[in-house]
Formats: sequence, structure tokens, C-alpha cells
Amino acid sequence: MLIVEPSRLALKHLNILKDNITHALKLKGIRCNSIKEDRPLLTVDIDGDEVDALYALADIPGVACVCIAEESSKEFGTLINRAVNVIKGIMHKDETFKVEVIGYAKDKDYVPRDLEFALTASLVAELSSLNVRPGVKHVDRLLRIYIASENAYICKLSKQGVNGSPVGSNGYVLCSIYNGLSVLSCLNLILNGFRPEILLIYDEDEPTSLRLDAKLTAYIARHLAVDELSLSYTSIKSSIIGKGIAVDILNAYILDIFSNARDYKRIALPFTSIHEIGVVEQVINRIAKDKLVLLPLMFMHHYNIYDEQIGSYCIKDIDAIMQSTHDYEHDDIINYARECAGNIRGINVKITQTLMHDIIDTIRG
Repeated sequence: MLIVEPSRLALKHLNILKDNITHALKLKGIRCNSIKEDRPLLTVDIDGDEVDALYALADIPGVACVCIAEESSKEFGTLINRAVNVIKGIMHKDETFKVEVIGYAKDKDYVPRDLEFALTASLVAELSSLNVRPGVKHVDRLLRIYIASENAYICKLSKQGVNGSPVGSNGYVLCSIYNGLSVLSCLNLILNGFRPEILLIYDEDEPTSLRLDAKLTAYIARHLAVDELSLSYTSIKSSIIGKGIAVDILNAYILDIFSNARDYKRIALPFTSIHEIGVVEQVINRIAKDKLVLLPLMFMHHYNIYDEQIGSYCIKDIDAIMQSTHDYEHDDIINYARECAGNIRGINVKITQTLMHDIIDTIRG
């Protein structure tokens, strides 16, 4: 059995979270038999490898923690005995441990601290031959027990989730993928409950640009909880526009033009505090008259601006921004944006293990 602890932001969107859980398991080839509520938890019954499912669900926005667990009654004595039997099967010699009880048994005459003390003492006595002992801060094993409305759950293996809001709980927003920072911007949208409508923009003058953008798009797609990716794309030429901030400005105007044509009311731009604030203000003032412009990266701290999977790309993008010249003719960029936006096309691609190559093959025709 898998236990999902929803994030606080997910508690109002449990039906959306359930759908996202089902999709995430499906993409891993794992059948989800049922998802039931035992407030504030979700219990997930599957056919498939529980460890694979654990790691798949930990990446879903809206999940605070996911565990492989055993169910138990909340009766104090029964829970202690059940927990000791379960934990005996996972503890090793000379390990330190800490018992953590989450939740309250409102209909019982004990509090979490009572259970923590009693279970700690029982484990020390039961596992004395293994030299197992309790710890305080840095322990080998955190033994977590959840107490929910109906039952208690003894966790055998736990993994922290990414928290946030379930994908789709805050509606749609148009964003682009053309470098590492743009992907990081999309990830932040997803974590905050938005479902991104993606415009892929590749550089015809860079031989590896389409392959990189397709790779980054495939990375984003695995977080979207859909079977098929609806994707728009167009191309630019850096020999015409330049690089660094000029590309970011061009991207903003392409998204603005495209959003007007498709009647999107929200767009997201990957501007950061490293961009010249005067340039950002000028762009926003031109395009924010009839839509909401989101800046997911503007207030991120420098030390958490990189996702570990795309960090190297973000570093290159920031270097390019820092080396950019400071002479931008916005009217010329807007005219070129109109040309690029006029070449936007749409495709639908099944989300499979070969998604990156399928995107490339479909765009190249």
C-alpha cells in the first residue's frame, strides 16, 4: 500500500491530484486500482513495483510525502504491536532511529508523544540483540507513523515530495521553451498549479538547438500528467537577433503576438533579477495591457535558481545575459517577432520514452 500526504495547497484540489497520481503511475506502466481518502491522506492501491511507484509519485506537484506503508488500527496497544512487527523487518544492526507520529487520534485517549515514547521503548527492548538505539538529530532511520481519520499507517519507506499545487489546479498559462531558464520557469509554473501551454522556439543557426529544446520539452512533459503533448513551435535566427537578452526580449514579443491570436489571457516570461530591470519594465509595459504576465523566476534566490537536471544550461544562459550588449531596438525586435510568430505550427506527440526524438522527427517532417 502507498500513502500520499497531500501538500496544504492540494487539500482543496484532491480530485485533480488523484487524476495526476493515476497518470504518473500509468506512465511508469503501473496500474492504479484505487485511490481512497482517509483524511488528510490518500491511500493508493496498485499493481506493480511499490518502489517505482514511490519515486514516481514523489515528483508530482501537490505531494508532500509518499510512503510504502502498512495499515493498522488506531487502538494504542494494537498499533504498538503492529508497528513493532513491521519495523522489526526493516531495522538493521547498530542503527539509530527516531519515531515520528503525524496526526492525532481524536477519538482515542492518547497523544502523538505518548505513542512515540511507548514505541521507542518497545523497539529498544525488542531489538536489543541488534544494538538498535534511539537518536535525536542525525539518525539512520526515521520511523514515521501517520494517524488519519479511520486508520493508522506505519511507513516502511518514505520519500519527501515536491509540495506545491496539483498541476491544472490554477488553469492554463502560455510559456516557451528555448533555453534552461525558460524550462526552469515552466517548472515553477507547474509547481504552482498551472498547466503550461508550450511554445518551443529553436535557433536555426545553432545545429544542436532543436535537439536541446526537444530534450528540455520532454523533461517538462513528464510532469504534466497527460498522455499526449500538444505543442506549438517556431524558429528564430540568432544571426538576425543576436543572443542573450535580445532572445529573451524576442521571446516575450512572440508570446505576446501568439497569445493574442489564440486568446490566451496569461503568459509567463523567464526574466530574472539578473536581467536589466529597465528592459524588463519596457517589455512588460508593452504587452501587459490585456493579459496577466507572470515572472516565475524574478524573485528566486540565486542559490536555488537551478534545477539539478538543467543547472548547467541555466549557468550558460546567465553568462549570456551578463555578456549581452545594452542596445536594443524594441520596434525592430517586434517586427522580427511578428515574422517568427507567423510561422508557428502545432503538433501532437504521444508521451513515451522516445518523446524527444518524436518531437524532432515531427518538426523536421
